[in-house]
Amino acid sequence: MSAFPICVCSDLYETKVNLEVPFNSRPTMPELTQKIREVFDYEANTMKPPTAAPRTFQISRMQIYNDDLGKWEDLHRTEQLHPNCQVYCFQPNIIDSQADLPRVRQPKFPFQGAHNTSYAPPSPYQSGSYQQQPQHMQQQHHQQPYQSYAPSQAASHRHDIGHPICVCSDLYETKVNLEVPFNSRPTMPELTQKIREVFDYEANTMKPPTAAPRTFQISRMQIYNDDLGKWEDLHRTEQLHPNCQVYCFQPNIIDSQADLPRVRQPKFPFQGAHNTSYAPPSPYQSGSYQQQPQHMQQQHHQQPYQSYAPSQAASHRHDIGHSSRPHVDLEEKVRIVFGELDTNGKQFLDYGDLERGFKSRGLNFAVNTIGELFHKADLNRDGRIMFDEWITWCNIYPNTLDAMYYRGKDTGEEAEIRKKIRQIQDMKDADHLAHDLLNDLLQRSATPGQLGNGVQSLNRYLGPAAQALHADPSRDVRPDIQRALEDLQNEAAHRERQLPELDSQLRAAQERRHTLENQEMNLLEQEIRLERQRDAMRAQQAKYTEAEQLFNSKANETGSPRRAIRIQ
Repeated sequence: MSAFPICVCSDLYETKVNLEVPFNSRPTMPELTQKIREVFDYEANTMKPPTAAPRTFQISRMQIYNDDLGKWEDLHRTEQLHPNCQVYCFQPNIIDSQADLPRVRQPKFPFQGAHNTSYAPPSPYQSGSYQQQPQHMQQQHHQQPYQSYAPSQAASHRHDIGHPICVCSDLYETKVNLEVPFNSRPTMPELTQKIREVFDYEANTMKPPTAAPRTFQISRMQIYNDDLGKWEDLHRTEQLHPNCQVYCFQPNIIDSQADLPRVRQPKFPFQGAHNTSYAPPSPYQSGSYQQQPQHMQQQHHQQPYQSYAPSQAASHRHDIGHSSRPHVDLEEKVRIVFGELDTNGKQFLDYGDLERGFKSRGLNFAVNTIGELFHKADLNRDGRIMFDEWITWCNIYPNTLDAMYYRGKDTGEEAEIRKKIRQIQDMKDADHLAHDLLNDLLQRSATPGQLGNGVQSLNRYLGPAAQALHADPSRDVRPDIQRALEDLQNEAAHRERQLPELDSQLRAAQERRHTLENQEMNLLEQEIRLERQRDAMRAQQAKYTEAEQLFNSKANETGSPRRAIRIQ
């Protein structure tokens, strides 16, 4: 089985052929095109009728079936590809047959690694709107590079492959990686429920004789992002794709720090599981983990929104770690920042709210930029930004939202230094109080008996004295109190020496933050400029589309075979 199979369909001598083209990893667009040509050239030679002229397989454009949206999209970027995706190739000067895509089969091309798959999305030509096109467009639509095709309404041709999800977790200090099958992409409750059932059953088969039985619970889940090469918190069903790798954290369970094992079939009594050999790195494989305090290493599984920095080593990932800022998901940031800006609880934002929000966070945008950003958010032009408009705005300017959320909050580095300073100040206050109490005790005790009674009521710096007095009630504890006073003065002097060093560390941390914020402002300005360019491009695209439609209409009226060529 190849690591990254891609299902490719096209017409060969008026017959649709759907072949599984294997790759070791996600190919680049040139690699994809080259291998498809080789495979279909070879396939065409085996199918060529005796009377047909030989021809080289060429590609004019490609489309990919988007399972999330249930429709075909033009294929331009390698990021659109995923294992077992369905691609359709259009050929120049070839009118494709209007038929369902056949089941995927292995190609006859002499290479190893292809495997059978029976999943077949609807043909690009199975469109409810296709038959409504003018006759000349039906015959020549393969020349229209941006023709869209609605998916077929018939579901019977989709079979077998389903939506397997690889799920890993710890069972009795052993990592178990199981393939959990679904007929289609599950909802989050469906995913959680089936994982619990499968791992509960698996745990019962693995339970050591002396171990107490326990129910499998999930505190949070992460999914491995193949595009970014890192683990991300799993919150939305849209993050799931066939053969994705999920990791489940359990409450009060310390996960073993080891690589994920290869995926295997679960022992749970259902049909449809199949073996998979792909295993992304463990969520615990991150280089920063060992740098964390011991209590954080032991309790990290309880941190539900911790983010993980990718390892710097290319060959593998080590021990999951904590970033200096906890990860907060997008929905939470959107809600929190909106609430912070809406200081009066109006349930909407006006221009002043947005302007004050930027200034209070040190985001010193020009007045015209603030006006542009407000205009971009106020979709219905009523002078108010409602929450649904705010959500749209945040999706357009995610970095600006991020800056508004984090600005004004301590970074992890500064917060840790401030915490140490507060602890030292608290101890100084306590030391001053203890110092006064000890001096007062010495001065006000006229007899050893009175002093002994006073010592018994003090436990902080007088532990040795109290223990000695308990052993010998007649003991003179003045030397013990004097030593306690000296210890107190020494500790106070040590703390006084620590404060300037911490103040220096805090100033250095603040300088680093200010440097980062300056770079952040540049990032935000570029983000805003990019959206301006997108707006201009969308406007120009609309003008071009209008001109294209007018040209095609006139060409049709005059009987000309010419058609506008869409500029990519």
